[in-house]
Amino acid sequence: MRKNVIKVINFKSKVRKKLFKIVAIITLIYFLFFTVFTIMRREEKVLWLRNCYFAHRGLFNNDDLPENSIKAFKNAIKNGFAIELDVQFTKDKKVIVFHDYTLERLTKDLRKIEDVTYEELESLDLLNSKEKIPLLEEVLNIVNGDVPLLIEIKNCSNILELGASVADLLENYNGKYAIQSFDTCVLKWFKENKGCNVLTGQLIGKYTGIETFRHCENLVLDFKKFFLEYKVDFLSIDSYDVDNLAIKIFRILRVPILSWTIRNNDELENIKDLADGYIFDSFVPVNN
Repeated sequence: MRKNVIKVINFKSKVRKKLFKIVAIITLIYFLFFTVFTIMRREEKVLWLRNCYFAHRGLFNNDDLPENSIKAFKNAIKNGFAIELDVQFTKDKKVIVFHDYTLERLTKDLRKIEDVTYEELESLDLLNSKEKIPLLEEVLNIVNGDVPLLIEIKNCSNILELGASVADLLENYNGKYAIQSFDTCVLKWFKENKGCNVLTGQLIGKYTGIETFRHCENLVLDFKKFFLEYKVDFLSIDSYDVDNLAIKIFRILRVPILSWTIRNNDELENIKDLADGYIFDSFVPVNN
């Protein structure tokens, strides 16, 4: 009797697993068709992301030409590269272009960005230069649509407020730009408050994705998360993680994949068949 009960339990367990896989496959097919339809409708908007080369924090050398500086951005424009940059709040809620959460690496000041007003920042020089930490507004005026911008909204406790301030600054900007962030809430905020005309991308530092079609339920969940819930237009992924079955499927479905950070021409050549846009620094790409 006991053995029969165990057999029944095992049988039911196997049935449940098979049913789950069938449901997962059906759901995947639904999401595939839905995503293809959605993505094809916005293909024209995301076209500029494809085969686009983004100078990571501008075209810099971190000596007399510091990262995320006006000089580095002008150098990128001069060489015809799109620009990737980072934004965050100062203590007095000014939107500045700066990557680190502390000032130490680039200015030798030990304070955090969030503890310093913009007026205090104006007294600091970046590395071995006379360059200052710029306001986003200043950068927008200088770029003025000459090259596309990829704006990363840095994680912080008041990220939605930061996103709203960035959106206000971009309201009358006529150049091409896209917003990316590790924080999904701010990406969702842009879609809900600024509509589908603002391109948004999910930054992903470590993406496991799927290794085989046996793990297709993971792909279903990612489709739901990225494209239905957050409604992102592209994915921005660490270059070490783009060689992944899920990413290849996303690309087949015409989802633009940006890869970061590429640091030499060999890496660039290896990544070209795996991604659509390239975020680089420490070298100047040839034949871009």
